[in-house]
Amino acid sequence: MEITENVYNKLLQSIEELKEENKELREENKKLRTRVEKLENELRKYTNENTPSSMVPPFLKDLEKKVDKEMKDERPKDDAQPKQNARNSRPEPDKIEIHKIETCPDCGMTLTKRKRTYKRIVIDIKNIETETTEHISETGHCSNCDNVVKAEVPNTLPNIKYGINVVSLISVMSIGLNVTTNGISSFLKDVIGIRMSKGTVCNIQKSLK
Repeated sequence: MEITENVYNKLLQSIEELKEENKELREENKKLRTRVEKLENELRKYTNENTPSSMVPPFLKDLEKKVDKEMKDERPKDDAQPKQNARNSRPEPDKIEIHKIETCPDCGMTLTKRKRTYKRIVIDIKNIETETTEHISETGHCSNCDNVVKAEVPNTLPNIKYGINVVSLISVMSIGLNVTTNGISSFLKDVIGIRMSKGTVCNIQKSLK
């Protein structure tokens, strides 16, 4: 299934790269922790409560102050600020609508304008629309191979008339959310407007395995 590999190969490659990068970061973090622990143990020899201050080398005192300062400076700003509840976070609006009021809704009297306004954030889903595309693949003859070939259609699976977005949605609902075949078929029809039989849903699920 060459087209399937073209669609998912980059994703798989990105996942492998992220795994490798994560592995390297973990190893580096482990080395740094070991190094810090070793330095702390050395420093503790001179800074424990039983060590006279006169025996602590001056460079260690300066080093300790420097390390404390750097740790404070490098501390993420989020740690210093109170964490905001996700429920109360205000996302940046995509558009702003101003709702005017000219008359009193109770008596109909003309209102005197005031500077005060009330803001309210509303998160909604845009209307979901389907797009039907006719793909025309050109053909050509290779004089070297003596083969007649045609251009491939990107982001599609063999013998399936639905695009990669529909296929990805079915994959998420089936594997990630454990939605039944009947549930997927009903969702596509009622929410997105795509009439797809349960048999077609099953065929798409099989093609992803």
